[in-house]
Amino acid sequence: MVEVYLFITGLIFFAWLYALVRQTQKGFDAEQMTEARPVVPVNLMDTAEAVLVAEGRGRIVYANDLAREWFGMDGGTPNLTLMSQMVQPADTLHDLVAEAGHASFRLNQRRIEAVSHPIPGPEGRRMVVVMREITAAALQTYTEFDPLRAMAILSDISQVVGAGLDLHTIVDTILRSIGQSLSFTSAEINLWQPETQTLVPVIRTPRRGTDELNKQDDADYEMGEGYSGWIAMYRQPLLITDVVARTDVLPKSFKGDFQSFLGVPLFVGDRFTGTLEIAHRDRDVFGYRDLALLQTISGQIAAAIEAARLYQDQTARVAELSGLQQIAEAMSQLGEPSELYGQLTQRVAHLMEVDLCGVLLFDEDEQIFHSQPPFYGVPDALIRNYRLKIAPESELYTIWRTRPWWFTNTPDSPIIRHMNLDDIMAAMPINTMALAPMIVGARRIGLLIVANKRMRQEFDEGDMRMLMSFASQAAVVVENARLYLDEQRRTRELGGLQQIAQAMGVLRNPDELYSQITQRIAALMNVQMCGILLYDPKSRLLVSQRGFFGMDDEESVNFYQLPSPPGSTIARLWQNYNVWYTNDVRRDELVADTDLATLAQAVGIQQTMIATLVVGGTRLGIIQAANKTDDTDFTEDDARILSIFAGQAAILIDNARLYREMQRRTHQAEGLRAVTEIASQIGTIEEIVEQVIVAVANVMDAQMVSIALVNEQTGQLVVDPAYVWGINLKAPYIMDAYASGFENSVLISRRPFLSNNLREDREQLPQYRSLINQFNLRNIIQVPLIIQDRSIGELTVANRATGEIFTEADAQLLMAIATQVAAMIDRMRLYEATDQDLRARVQELDALSRVSHELGQTIEL
Repeated sequence: MVEVYLFITGLIFFAWLYALVRQTQKGFDAEQMTEARPVVPVNLMDTAEAVLVAEGRGRIVYANDLAREWFGMDGGTPNLTLMSQMVQPADTLHDLVAEAGHASFRLNQRRIEAVSHPIPGPEGRRMVVVMREITAAALQTYTEFDPLRAMAILSDISQVVGAGLDLHTIVDTILRSIGQSLSFTSAEINLWQPETQTLVPVIRTPRRGTDELNKQDDADYEMGEGYSGWIAMYRQPLLITDVVARTDVLPKSFKGDFQSFLGVPLFVGDRFTGTLEIAHRDRDVFGYRDLALLQTISGQIAAAIEAARLYQDQTARVAELSGLQQIAEAMSQLGEPSELYGQLTQRVAHLMEVDLCGVLLFDEDEQIFHSQPPFYGVPDALIRNYRLKIAPESELYTIWRTRPWWFTNTPDSPIIRHMNLDDIMAAMPINTMALAPMIVGARRIGLLIVANKRMRQEFDEGDMRMLMSFASQAAVVVENARLYLDEQRRTRELGGLQQIAQAMGVLRNPDELYSQITQRIAALMNVQMCGILLYDPKSRLLVSQRGFFGMDDEESVNFYQLPSPPGSTIARLWQNYNVWYTNDVRRDELVADTDLATLAQAVGIQQTMIATLVVGGTRLGIIQAANKTDDTDFTEDDARILSIFAGQAAILIDNARLYREMQRRTHQAEGLRAVTEIASQIGTIEEIVEQVIVAVANVMDAQMVSIALVNEQTGQLVVDPAYVWGINLKAPYIMDAYASGFENSVLISRRPFLSNNLREDREQLPQYRSLINQFNLRNIIQVPLIIQDRSIGELTVANRATGEIFTEADAQLLMAIATQVAAMIDRMRLYEATDQDLRARVQELDALSRVSHELGQTIEL
């Protein structure tokens, strides 16, 4: 019996041992399977953020539902390469997966803030990337700020803009006004330079203290360089509470002079224009409330700075054009060469604000430069016998033959040494120098030299643009002086030049100018017909201008146009040759089968000569002379004379264009300032809008101006009769912004629309067609009203009052005006919203007061 009991006990033991071994083996297999699957922490499954988990080498092993929705995976396998292509900048996601960090980026239309952290795992380190969408609603919960602070800053900006458009005054006021709401020890405003892709500081507070503001022109920021370059690259705000602790983005140079940093990008519409940055020497000074404040006012700040910058550019251009006119006046004062050079160098020195200015003429025969005294700022004795010979392999020779200008701000420059100005430098040191070749037609005839800017300033590219323009005008004056010296040999040519130069008095009227030029050339050349044909690059035509001598019928003048497409016979005649002539147009093999022969026969031309109008290397068109009055043939001597007259006429025509452009730019600059001043005033939105649209009509010479605004509740684009000038709109004109095809509108596409033939223009949307037909609109410019990346409406001008067409330059000007109008409307809406909030608070306080009073009486009872 005992044996049976022991046997049964043994069987039970072995059965239990077998079961234990099998259970252990199953647990091991289950563990192996678990390790083969991605490990997803439980707290990441139900999070409100998008989550990615990546293994080494960037393989995405997990993406939650929100991440899949954002990246549009549709149940597919996550792929880091494809996901990175949807992100801007594209390398951001790779950087987050590679190592722990923090970044902001765009995912389609979303603005995303992401943080990555490493987590250990059985097979090595994995990276968890947590992404959160940045929305206005999300920011509002923890970035609420006092709107009165924003209102105070915007009020200061409006006041200074209304007082004037000086750029540095405006940015000075902006920083001082912000300093009253935010504490900072240093601040900086940078302007974006699209040509060089750099940020240039326009103003910067001192490193210590904020009482005095100084301007600095160094320390430009490349794309991605330092905090400023980071903002420029990612177009995102940057908040750093501890500079030392933040390692994913570094300052350009860290000297321990600040520990907290806050910067926001500045946008005019959707165009990046610069950055606004503040810093503090202590840690944890700035927060999201401060970030929200700067983002709220950044649109107004960008609009104010952009208006000041445009006004500054327009003013500089007007000064440049005025300088060109002053130099051109010397053309009609041909006296002794010394007097002419003295007047020329004195005017250029005054315009360029330099202490030294002179002219060097190049002798082709001797291959040497000769000084032309007097030099401004240098005694004649030191410069009278100055000669300069340059070697073909030298840098100075390259400047002379190929460069449009050159300058240096280094006194030890080798170019200054090669100039061999030892006698001058013994009398006065040369700290800065600039050179600009003087070009007449396609010939380089000399150098215009300036040196030593006043107040120890330095030359820059803006100065070179002006110097190049002055050199072009000086070249004409110098060429005329050279002709004057050859008076005995070229009496006839010089007399003709002087007669043509007298046409300067009719610069205001192009038709009279062309008539004066052609009439005098016809008399000097003894021809029956003489006309000016200017090239129109759009239509590729040489178009005859009114004032065509010998062709009094205006219809014939309008009919006489020579097609000149690139590569054609006519194009080669005036593009490749300075002068061409034939004494039998119908039988000339070169032009017999061209439109020139056909039109010549139609207007009665038997023999003709053309000379190209060239200014500064640019070919404007031709002067055509035809049918000699004495029945003789054209000769090489006639060709040489007409070529000289054409050079002079080209300068007069270009001067007339510069004069009209100067008038137009002056009118536009004053108009822009008027619009800006009106837009910065305080009043009801209806009153200010009425004044603004009248000012826009004056600036644009338009017979109709309208502002269409989006109804934020219905999404409709509404043209209110109160916001229209020039037409009698009796009821609001409403357009559905969600209608089919409206995505191509100015409002949605944010692209300006220009048309000079509305009735036949198929690009015009049908929603506008009834308005166009009702009020007989012929030509139009429409631009979007954009504020802080939001399109809030459209600004429209139509029917040019002068009868001229609208141009791309007009569209650019209207875009600048639209920036101010959008900022004005946004500011007025902010005023109304703040006023409503204040009224609501007052009502709440009154209600609380009444309740307290009633409670007090109840307690007494």
